[in-house]
Amino acid sequence: MTTNQVLIGVGSILVLAVGSQILAGRLLIPALIVLLPVGFAVGVLIDDVDPEQLLGAAFSPLVSLAVAVILYDAGLGLDLARRRATPAASSSG
Repeated sequence: MTTNQVLIGVGSILVLAVGSQILAGRLLIPALIVLLPVGFAVGVLIDDVDPEQLLGAAFSPLVSLAVAVILYDAGLGLDLARRRATPAASSSG
């Protein structure tokens, strides 16, 4: 891959990701709901951006790291005290 192809690929990914984040913020929905369909659609429609070619051997570790960050962020957002209180409140009333 040439330097221009790499820059266009990374730039396209960044523009789509930021655009999806902005759209999700305006629609007041979680960003993942916009990012997933956009990512799938772009992956199917555009052959110019091949992440495995773009990132090389770093592709698999970066995907694993991204999944870990998503799960970590989701875990931080959990309210376990509220989840424990919900079944007890519903069974007593």
